[in-house]
Amino acid sequence: MFPLDSNPGGIYDIDKFYQIPTNIAGINLNPIIKRFGFIPTTSSLDIGSGTQTITSGDYIRTYSPTVPPIGSKNVPFNNFFTNPLSNENHATLTINNAKWLWQEILGTPAFYSCSYACSGTNLEPVISGATLLCLQSPYTLSTVPSNALLTWSSSNINALTISPTNSATVTATRVNNFNGQVTITATVSGACGNVPITKNVYLGAGVSSVSFSNVQVYNISPTCYHLQGQTNEVPGATQYNYYIDNVLIGTNTGSTNTGFDGPAGKCNRTHTIRVDAILYCGGILSGTQNYNVSSTQCSLANCNITTLVSLPLSITVFPNPASTALTVQVIDSLSTNIESSMLDQSYQLFIMDRFSRKVFSAQSFDKTIHISTDELPSDIYYLNIIYKDLILRKQIILKK
Repeated sequence: MFPLDSNPGGIYDIDKFYQIPTNIAGINLNPIIKRFGFIPTTSSLDIGSGTQTITSGDYIRTYSPTVPPIGSKNVPFNNFFTNPLSNENHATLTINNAKWLWQEILGTPAFYSCSYACSGTNLEPVISGATLLCLQSPYTLSTVPSNALLTWSSSNINALTISPTNSATVTATRVNNFNGQVTITATVSGACGNVPITKNVYLGAGVSSVSFSNVQVYNISPTCYHLQGQTNEVPGATQYNYYIDNVLIGTNTGSTNTGFDGPAGKCNRTHTIRVDAILYCGGILSGTQNYNVSSTQCSLANCNITTLVSLPLSITVFPNPASTALTVQVIDSLSTNIESSMLDQSYQLFIMDRFSRKVFSAQSFDKTIHISTDELPSDIYYLNIIYKDLILRKQIILKK
């Protein structure tokens, strides 16, 4: 019996695992020794050659002839065999390592390891290659064991094909302009059995469609409302453009989608919201949804706009594109103060960036207002005017 039974090694008692028959085909079986002391793997491989302190880390590590340990705790043997599925706790005899031992005795040593079947170790093979595939890309299986056969496969041959199917490096090709996810599998077959190594790959957009969720109305001022919501993420997208009634109200850059938030402007009607996911592979994946704003929702938002046709209100913004300043003129054709520089009522003005963040706001009676844009970086912005329960929007561009 060996010390440190909490580590690999220990005692094996036959009677605890299997009842040996008393005879087989007339042969009397009466085993005298039924308990055996196991030799820990570190002892079998003579790790440290008896001159080094063996730690728990040495007992549980993975040993492989393909990547043998070096330094003071190396293996003094030219060749050794490891268990097919994991680093065994102790020396044991199996059909596989018995064949390996027999070849050593015959003088025709076989050099191979089953460490590739040990998941969660640095010896486990990994498929390297693009996670997002547009048309065609190579994929390679690392640390391929000698004398092993490789078989590559695609979880959807109508979306992705692989050629050749039996080498360490293959070429994967997207077919039928498929948008979605496919799993690439490299199956390693050998003395250690069949071990599948997988990698998930996004093709094109990475999803088949984009749709809205959690669309809702909320109040941002006493006289109007916004629509806000989210869409599912598109792994192959580099930008999301959001529209309400064909008016661009916000943009998210990158594959991560943070949703939209923008002024809607009309009550008692159905709005059309749309998202255009701009794809890295080229093209656009669009999703649309109609959203009806009921009279109850309008009253909750104190927004009583019923039409935006033939509005008496108009706005002029200049220069556009602008650099350091903007001039905004607000015209009310029904105003009783035609000759005055002031409007009948005050209006609210706010500017939002492409992420629907408010970057400027003001309230004024002035028909002409000057806005400094020194603090704003070059980009696309959206100017909103709320006046007498009417909403007008203008896209403005700043170029520094």
